[in-house]
Amino acid sequence: MLNVDAVFVVHVKQDLEREAWMQAQLKGLGIPFRWMLEADLEELSAADINRYFSGAEMAGPPRAAHSCALKHLFVYRTMVDEGLQRVLVLEDDAILSPQFTEVFNRMALEWEALPEAERNMALINLENSLQVWVPRRQRKKNQLLYAMHQGRAAGAYFIPLTLAKAIWEHALSNGCDRPIDWYHNDLSAHIGLKHYWTHPTTVEQGSHNGTWKSRVDNKPAGWFRQITWQVQLRIKSLFAP
Repeated sequence: MLNVDAVFVVHVKQDLEREAWMQAQLKGLGIPFRWMLEADLEELSAADINRYFSGAEMAGPPRAAHSCALKHLFVYRTMVDEGLQRVLVLEDDAILSPQFTEVFNRMALEWEALPEAERNMALINLENSLQVWVPRRQRKKNQLLYAMHQGRAAGAYFIPLTLAKAIWEHALSNGCDRPIDWYHNDLSAHIGLKHYWTHPTTVEQGSHNGTWKSRVDNKPAGWFRQITWQVQLRIKSLFAP
């Protein structure tokens, strides 16, 4: 059993390939989950953009970055509405390691041991998608969770209710002014969001490693991207500080 109240998969309804992948993967790992299907790009209106977004970076007609961010924000809204205390959020290209449940539950125990102020505002990233890792000098034997100064994409993370409520209320009052992962970074200053990374990582995004074409930028899919990703991953992890 995964030590959370719910698992949400942020998903675009018409992408049947990713849908089948996530269903099979999470079933194989014994992880029940819920889709977040609201706010597909085709459903968004100018009124939605005006209501939930602000700033020059998120101005203009609806695009993929709006849809992605709003799906994450609607997860937080659902947590508030249903009182879900701890949630795992996955994007629909997340590729989980076979050891995911074991490592995640160990991480959750470390999160529970944090001081309350840290615990309540902790956003815990689980992925290697930006090919950055906890610096070697900070790593400790048998420790998984590390405080960091910024996030590490938004493809796989743990979030508690207190933080979800704070983000949702900030978005309603001020508008989300950047793509969701950058918005998370900025919220450190605005609401006291605390970034944590796990080491080792247990998730890789398929839109980063070449399994699928990215919906939000120009990262391609295919064998060349897959090979270059793996080469870069090994080099960067070997020579990481």
